Amino acid sequence: MGKALLAYFEPARLKRYLREVTRERFTPSTVTGAAELTAELERIRGDGLARTLGERVAGANGLAAPVFGEDGKVVAAVLIAI
Repeated sequence: MGKALLAYFEPARLKRYLREVTRERFTPSTVTGAAELTAELERIRGDGLARTLGERVAGANGLAAPVFGEDGKVVAAVLIAI
C-alpha cells in the first residue's frame, strides 16, 4: 500500500523522501534503492496498481490501488493481501 501512495506524491515531496528516508530491507525482495523504487513508482502510475511479492513479509503478496479524492489527488489506498 505504501508504494501505491508514494507513486502519487508531488515530485518535490517524492524527491525529498528518496533523499532523506532510509528504507529498511524486510526480505530479500524488498525494494530499497532509489533508482529501483523510482522505476517501480513510474510503473505503478502507468498501471494504476501496486504489487508486492514478498517484499514486506516473505511469502505474502498483495495488490494495492490508490483512492482519488474529488480534487484528483490521492487520499488513501486499498490493499488486498494474501
